[in-house]
Amino acid sequence: MKWNWGDCMKSGKDNVVYKEEQSLPRWVWYIFSLPGFLVIVISFLQLVLRIEVGTKPMSNADLIVTAIIFGVLLPIIILFLRLRIEVTESEIIVKLLPFYRRRISFEHIKRIKRVQIQPLREFGGRGIRWNGAKWGIILQGTKGVELELKEGIPVVISTRYSEKFAAIVEQLHEQADRDPFS
Repeated sequence: MKWNWGDCMKSGKDNVVYKEEQSLPRWVWYIFSLPGFLVIVISFLQLVLRIEVGTKPMSNADLIVTAIIFGVLLPIIILFLRLRIEVTESEIIVKLLPFYRRRISFEHIKRIKRVQIQPLREFGGRGIRWNGAKWGIILQGTKGVELELKEGIPVVISTRYSEKFAAIVEQLHEQADRDPFS
């Protein structure tokens, strides 16, 4: 039987009420692709044209591995990296595809607030970040929502539609607090 990612969200009351997908800004892909492009050029010079680059050139095997990692795999991973945010009637599901997945039940949320994010200054960049006080799941933009969890550690999630996202989460959070059967 083939497992479907969507099946994990299909329980009795878990209808998706909000969905957003983000990718890294193009300039990030260009920055990470430039070193890979240079490695591929050096590989071509050394492997095909037999011109060694530098005073201590890499071995052919090392150069091939480096070209595959930095010239092919890293740019592809960055190109296809996605932050998917889904809000169901009982939880927030945050996925940084293809690496990370986290479910935050409304019962575990203490407080919700809209925030302005400065990814580089506050978290040292984009991605899944820990700044010593809170977690950041940041891919795109400067707006987000901070969820203060009952366990005490806040989580900041970047979103292009912070007003809409926060309003939906606040409403569902209030319903979860009132619903004695959730």
